[in-house]
Amino acid sequence: MIQFLDRPPAKGLAEYAPDRLRHLLTLAGPEIAPKLLQQLVEDLTQCRSDIVGAVANDDWQAGRNGSHVLMALAGSVGALSLQSLAESLNVAAHRQDGPEAERLLPEILTELTELIRVIKATPPTLVAAIGGDK
Repeated sequence: MIQFLDRPPAKGLAEYAPDRLRHLLTLAGPEIAPKLLQQLVEDLTQCRSDIVGAVANDDWQAGRNGSHVLMALAGSVGALSLQSLAESLNVAAHRQDGPEAERLLPEILTELTELIRVIKATPPTLVAAIGGDK
């Protein structure tokens, strides 16, 4: 089961470092890790909604906030390319650059959807196994 996080994700996530999610789950421990996975899915889903709304409405403050949260979450779980895209969106939001934000959005959504899938697919038994293997 521990190899689950070592498998490359689907092509929707360009650059992924699964060791970061593994480390995060190890730190959380077997009792907290399932709750952490659930919270990550909820937070990433909220980021998706916030970012889509921000770009659609030229809401630059919401764009800055949503991209900032996404940068942190993506980096924490090893979605490095998504973290970089979120950083670019944050810059576009600071510049109030609608065309750039619109250009970035499809790729962000593709990677974000894949990251949510990977986290949802992380089996609860993996969490228990991680503590014993490290």
